[in-house]
Amino acid sequence: VLGIAGRDIPLNLQPSLTLSGHVGGLILYNGSSIDGQVVLHHGDVYRERRGRPLSEYQNRLIIRESPSLPFDSLAIPKLFEQLNNAHISLLSSKNVITGNVLFSNTKDTLFKHDTIVVLGNCQIDGGPLQNKLLVVSGMLTVQRNALIQLCRIYAEKITIEDGMTDGSVFYSSKNTSINGGDHNSQFFSGDTLLCKKNASFRAMNVLACFQKAKNDSIICGGVNFEPGTRVKGTVICCRDSSARRVISGPAIVFGRGCVFTGIAVTDYDIDILDMQVKGHIWARSITTSDSGKSYTNFLINSSIKRPDEQLFFPLIGGLPAKVRVRG
Repeated sequence: VLGIAGRDIPLNLQPSLTLSGHVGGLILYNGSSIDGQVVLHHGDVYRERRGRPLSEYQNRLIIRESPSLPFDSLAIPKLFEQLNNAHISLLSSKNVITGNVLFSNTKDTLFKHDTIVVLGNCQIDGGPLQNKLLVVSGMLTVQRNALIQLCRIYAEKITIEDGMTDGSVFYSSKNTSINGGDHNSQFFSGDTLLCKKNASFRAMNVLACFQKAKNDSIICGGVNFEPGTRVKGTVICCRDSSARRVISGPAIVFGRGCVFTGIAVTDYDIDILDMQVKGHIWARSITTSDSGKSYTNFLINSSIKRPDEQLFFPLIGGLPAKVRVRG
């Protein structure tokens, strides 16, 4: 499983904001603004409260029924199933290392193998680790001296404290925490994916999570950004059918003061408050709380602007068809 490939922005994601839910209208609150087109199921764009629609948004407002996701709704579940099956299968490989492993010296004989399977925990604090398939049954920890390039990595849990990743695919069957470092890779988490403000991200980065129902009242997973985090790339969070029946909080949460350049997509709700977006948002609705009060479809003290750099969107689902017309 090689992750998902980049391509140009598809047409259905070119509006600045798409809300697929049936809550009527969008309220721009406390100086909020949107530069591009806005897609709503119904309603208008208002300032501060529902009342007279904003005239300057009328020619940029599109009323239409949008699907829950801008791509095949089975694509993410299938991808996570493939990743999980690959992780389980690879752990049963013949040549495995039993016990906890530290990679710090590239001259270590372990680095010579293209496939490295660890039945235990693994820590990377050196490199470069390049073009490797690394499979860990327990926790993977990435430290300051790590340099990971063009690798595929599977683990139960992943914690990245520092270091650099580039062109790699990371999968954790449970949670992933990106506390620091510089990243231009793809991260897939079967549970919560947490990003902290000391981490930096580049344009081809992908942060994806697949939420599941733990019981009748608890949802596992979600993508969460610490207040003040600067994020680039693509953020995706989808729910399985059982999770959709459970009432819970938003699937993607941006803390106050975040700056996001890229595309955020979820079939559930997104929490945006006091932040800057340069790119595109697709969600069921915006839900947030401020000073103890909850708001739905209020954009509060935030802006959604056109990106000032080229964005990419991962190719999810089938390849585009090439049609040749005979003259």
